[in-house]
Amino acid sequence: GDLEVPLPGAPSGGSLADVEAKCGTSLLSCVICLLYLEPGKARESAKALAWQCGANTTLEPTDKAITHVLFKVLPSIVIHVSVPIDEDRVSFLDISWLEACASTGKRARESGHPQQRVHYNPTCDASYAAATAKLKGSTSKQSLGRRPSTIPDEICAVKHQTEALTPIADEESSPHVLKASPTSPGIFNGLVLGLAGWPLGHEEEKKLATLICGKGGTAIFGGGLTSKPLLSCKMDVCVCVGNGPPQFVGSTEQPIALATPHWVQACIAENVLLPRSDFPLFQPSKGLLPIPAMSACSVRITALDATRDSKKQRSRFEDLVLVLGAKVAQGTSKISEMTHVVCVVPELLDAAFAEKARKRQLPVVKAQWLLDCFSMNARAPEERYAVSHGPESKDAPTSAPGSSPSFAATVLVNTQILISPSALGSQPKLV
Repeated sequence: GDLEVPLPGAPSGGSLADVEAKCGTSLLSCVICLLYLEPGKARESAKALAWQCGANTTLEPTDKAITHVLFKVLPSIVIHVSVPIDEDRVSFLDISWLEACASTGKRARESGHPQQRVHYNPTCDASYAAATAKLKGSTSKQSLGRRPSTIPDEICAVKHQTEALTPIADEESSPHVLKASPTSPGIFNGLVLGLAGWPLGHEEEKKLATLICGKGGTAIFGGGLTSKPLLSCKMDVCVCVGNGPPQFVGSTEQPIALATPHWVQACIAENVLLPRSDFPLFQPSKGLLPIPAMSACSVRITALDATRDSKKQRSRFEDLVLVLGAKVAQGTSKISEMTHVVCVVPELLDAAFAEKARKRQLPVVKAQWLLDCFSMNARAPEERYAVSHGPESKDAPTSAPGSSPSFAATVLVNTQILISPSALGSQPKLV
């Protein structure tokens, strides 16, 4: 007799008529990335459902055709991804959305399903790294579903570079040193970076050391929480995790250049050695973070210019929001879920969006508000950073009711006054 081969997603033993009846076109225009689902049953089941709805699937996060990225959503976790974040085109959401599409035969509303909080940071994308490792040594390109999944050659090259790392010290009481091979070029070439503040044997510390060496640098790590063993090592930069500088900094004779893992990751992502003063998160905070007063804030970053750097700016400010202890309101968030609107370039604020924020009495502030919260280690008063909503409202301060215009105009003319933000604190009466 004839051998009947079921189509993807069809139950074993199903007839051709059953298969045809189940196959739909509700997601015909969609390309769904399954990379962030657990390999095995979960990923295969999602693939079958996607095909049943007429969608294409892929494991390649750089595929520009991607419209949906599926997760088993973890609401309290921010996941590093390699899929470029395009709020108008790409949705990062729970597998329940695809299940709803398959069960109803119609395209379900994305906003009706849990959204995964994500951050575009390929260097910290564990799922992509695992997929890359599986392809190591393979001469053929693998594929998932109807769309090929390929891993860029340059990423494989980085994996080969990191294999050349050589451990020099492995004594328990001494720091470990990883050196790149002499022929490994990179942005950290010739630099020695010490890693301070991680617990002994912490995986994140080891991964960061590997990344540094993969870019030509030397990494010293394994000093433990106090990092005192690093004192005997000569470092160009000390990369600190946690809040504030490491405990040993005050006891050193020579000042030590301090940085954070954010700085290392940004340098690698942009493939350039960035100044540590380029962004506040690149240097350790002066006090404890997160800030308790920021925990109830849900911040939307908006009003960015249409340049290649806009994604980088958004990523940096969203990282800052999370470090301060607030939540990031993504493009799919409802305005009712936001507590603050932060404008990177106030002149580019959308008038309609500004009007909606005004009606809900949401603070619409300049990005400097976040920067000052970080430097002051406290929630700064929003009034000082307010962005005007209309032509009748200007950014320039206006005289208070009952004040004397002539006095305000002349008494301090030609006088320069410097007021420290930390001196003002968070008292509204001092603003």
